[in-house]
Amino acid sequence: MSSMRTVRLAAFSEFSLVVVHLDQTVVGAAIRLNNAKIQQDITGIKADEDGFVRVEGLQEGEWAYQVSAPGHGTKTGVVKII
Repeated sequence: MSSMRTVRLAAFSEFSLVVVHLDQTVVGAAIRLNNAKIQQDITGIKADEDGFVRVEGLQEGEWAYQVSAPGHGTKTGVVKII
């Protein structure tokens, strides 16, 4: 099982990331977002054919993310929406 490297950008209620492994995009990676403070969980997000995901309209605060794809490990982290 290989691990994924993620590149993430965040600003003004928007979360974007590109899922990449060994310089190849990971198509169909599943992304989950969770904001514990407001108890909001967003699931069902999938990376497109370019490995790109954009989620708009997020409330300000810290959002935990989890990215997973078949044949790859799971990557987790936190992004702050401002």
